[in-house]
Amino acid sequence: MIAGRRSYTMASMSPGEKGLALVGGKFGERWKKLLEAYDLPHDTISVEWGKVCDPGLIEQALQRDPAITTVFATHSETSTGALFDIEAIAKITRARGRRLVLDAITSLGVHRLPQDQWGVDVVV
Repeated sequence: MIAGRRSYTMASMSPGEKGLALVGGKFGERWKKLLEAYDLPHDTISVEWGKVCDPGLIEQALQRDPAITTVFATHSETSTGALFDIEAIAKITRARGRRLVLDAITSLGVHRLPQDQWGVDVVV
């Protein structure tokens, strides 16, 4: 923590909430490591590097565990080039009232990402 405050990214969660990290490369791993560093409860859905996460797996995880309030995803995984289906993931999170925090560092300005239309809550 810096100056007694949580990181901007983790500030999207409140005490007692749980995150879900989608890991399919180096930057998905970073979401997981951030959740661990801030000692936030979380689950992880991991896929082989270069592959994308099936949105159905996210839907199942959210149905199984109502404590998950925030999904952390990477739009385009820099380390592999895999492009996650954020529109489909956002439909799932929005329908369940869950937040979607998205790393779009390599995709913003390159791939289509209509944040408001799709329902992405935070774009980093």
